[in-house]
Amino acid sequence: MKIKNGAAELWASLNPAIDLSEILDGFLLGFSGIAGNENNRSEAFSREFDEEQFCFLDARPFDLSQQNTQIAQFEHGAEILENSFCIAMPVVATDDWPRYVAEFLEFCWPDGTPDVPKIQAKTRFQAAAPWSIRKRPALAFYAVRNTTWKAPYTSVHFNAAAGALGLHSLHTAALLQVLEQDLAFNGPDQTLAEMYAKLLPIHTRIAQYETDHAAFFEQGRQVFLSQGMEVLARFSLNQHFLIQERESASPVDLQIGQTTNQVNQWSMPTPQSMVLRAWCERITWDGFAKPRALAFLKQQKQNDEMAKAIVAQCVSLGKGTWPDLIEVLAAEPISYQCQLEIISFMADPNWPGAGEAYDVIQKNPDLFAAALQESYQWARESNDDSWMEMIGDLLGKDENKDENKDEDE
Repeated sequence: MKIKNGAAELWASLNPAIDLSEILDGFLLGFSGIAGNENNRSEAFSREFDEEQFCFLDARPFDLSQQNTQIAQFEHGAEILENSFCIAMPVVATDDWPRYVAEFLEFCWPDGTPDVPKIQAKTRFQAAAPWSIRKRPALAFYAVRNTTWKAPYTSVHFNAAAGALGLHSLHTAALLQVLEQDLAFNGPDQTLAEMYAKLLPIHTRIAQYETDHAAFFEQGRQVFLSQGMEVLARFSLNQHFLIQERESASPVDLQIGQTTNQVNQWSMPTPQSMVLRAWCERITWDGFAKPRALAFLKQQKQNDEMAKAIVAQCVSLGKGTWPDLIEVLAAEPISYQCQLEIISFMADPNWPGAGEAYDVIQKNPDLFAAALQESYQWARESNDDSWMEMIGDLLGKDENKDENKDEDE
């Protein structure tokens, strides 16, 4: 399935008549020899740090009988199952048992999004300052089951860290390229130069490790996909149980996913998309060196295809990037494509960015006139009343009068 910066995910809708404990048992048996001990219930177990992979190793021998994930019960019939597991990696064995990676550590922009847990560089990671470091479980399992809802459902996610798939270096390479582009475009900066110097040797080690074990990781990606599909198929209602993330270039009628009957293969990110995503991560509410990132993206958006790509990345990253995305799109000159993208953010007046989009259009009524008319027609054909109302307000339309006119005709 799709691989983003830090993880690959299989996301499925399963038979709600099956208990989550059965699905978990199927997961553990299906991934036997790949998945190790569960590791997020306690920090008490012994771990050791591997500098080559920039990860934590589980120092316990694997013991399937000691898995004790609990299913949490919530109101209204909802059950939640959440845990993460170690994963076997090509590390030199000791004491006749393989090492299992518990968590991979990822470099993140400092002062990143507040809802993502990160380890501010300290003690062991002091050498990485001012970067933030995020822990990424090697293999994660999350499930929700509700049998009392009007349409009972079970949704299940399997996540594998990019490091477990030999793709950790793609992210570090993207971060390094962003720093190079920033320094070239915006000029010298001591903090950025220091960040580059600290990340480069770690990236080199990770990239070398993944190159040395390329065959292992290639096989591992296929095993994860095939084993995950096999486990999910055992508990599915039909053959169309997988959900793929809906690709959208704008937030109009935003949907998070849809079932699919497509052949499931890895959707590998391109280096260019990884770099653009790393740039867009910097224009969230408390983004790192945001003015420099905004300046760069405003120049990039002058190409309409790049503008659409920036929007798609920000939609995927979440609403924290949307207010500043509007600022990027509204930088002069505002092409017709950028006008349409700006208008699309008014589809829900509660979305971050909707107010900013409204203000930009209100200040440039003549420029946006044609794009507003096109978007208004689109909203009308889609029966999107709230979006049509927002656009109609800018066009000076009286919705009730227009409806009566249509009825008369």
